[in-house]
Amino acid sequence: MKVPSTLAINYSRIVWDMTEYGIPPLENNAFFIATRQIVTYDQTEGHCPSALKSKLYCDNEMRKRCQAGKATPSTSGFFTGNCVPSQENASINVCEINGWCPEESSVSADYQISIYDLSNFTIFIKTAVTFQRFNIHLRNLRDDTNFSCRYHSIRDPRCPIFRLGDILEKFQTNMLALLKEGGVIEIEQKWTCNFDYDKRLCYPDYVFRLLQSGDDKQSPGINYRMAHKYRLNNTTYRTLSKVHGLRFIVSISGIAGRFNAVQLFLAIGSGIGYMVIAGLDNLFRIIVSNPDSSKVNDVYSLLGTLTLSSF
Repeated sequence: MKVPSTLAINYSRIVWDMTEYGIPPLENNAFFIATRQIVTYDQTEGHCPSALKSKLYCDNEMRKRCQAGKATPSTSGFFTGNCVPSQENASINVCEINGWCPEESSVSADYQISIYDLSNFTIFIKTAVTFQRFNIHLRNLRDDTNFSCRYHSIRDPRCPIFRLGDILEKFQTNMLALLKEGGVIEIEQKWTCNFDYDKRLCYPDYVFRLLQSGDDKQSPGINYRMAHKYRLNNTTYRTLSKVHGLRFIVSISGIAGRFNAVQLFLAIGSGIGYMVIAGLDNLFRIIVSNPDSSKVNDVYSLLGTLTLSSF
C-alpha cells in the first residue's frame, strides 16, 4: 500500500513529503498518515520548569507537591523539589523537573495538515488472494487496470486507487477533531466469487468503517512519539515529535462457490438414506410397543414391502 503526495504545512509553507507523513514506513496490513505533529526541538538532559499544560503549579507553601525524586504525572522526568517560574509565563510558578528540557508542549511547534490537502491524498491498495479449495489465485489488479482512475462504488468499483476525501466523507464525524487528534479507519476488501463463470469476472467490494474518532471523550484519536538524537559539541540533543494521524487497517474477507455434480448426488443419496433409516426406526418403535404376535407379523410384512419399494 502506498500513499504518494506532498503538501505544505500552515502558512509557513514547511514541506512534508511521504517520509514525514507516512509514519512508520511499514506496518502489517495497515498504514499511517500523519495529520499533525507537535515538535520540540533541541532538547537536552537537565533541569527545567514543567510545562503549563501539566498544571503542576506551586508556591513556597506548596513545595511538597514537587517532592524531589518523584516521577511527574506526564512521565517526562522527575521532580527536583524546586518551585521555579514558568518558561512560558514568568508570573506563574511551577515544579521544576529533571529530564529532557525544554519539556514537551512548553516551547513546541505545532504543525497540522489542512483538510483540503488531506482530501486530495490518494491511497493505492494492491492485494492477492487465494481460494485454496478451488486452487484459484486472484489479484485486485488486472492487465487492463487504468492507473489514472479513482474508486467510486458505482462509476468505478474496480479501481484500486482511492481518494482520501471520498473515504472521509462517508463518516458522520467531526473532521477537525479527526485531523487534530487522529483516528482509526478500517478498509475491508470483500471477495464474493461464483467460479461457475470466468474467474476474471470476480472483483472485490469495499466497506469503510471509522473505528476510532477524534472526539471520543474517553480516549480521543491516536498518536505516538518518536525522537531523533544527535550530538553537537559533545552534547547530546534530540528532536521530539508527537505525531497524530489516521491509521488505516486493511482487512480481507471472501467467499466463493462452484457447482459440483458429485457433491450434488452425494447429498441426494444421503437424504434418501436418512429417510429409509427414519422409517425403519419408526417401525422398530411400533414393534417394541406392540408385542402381540399377529400385529408383529403384520408389521414385518409392511417392513419388507417398504424396504423393497425404497430400493
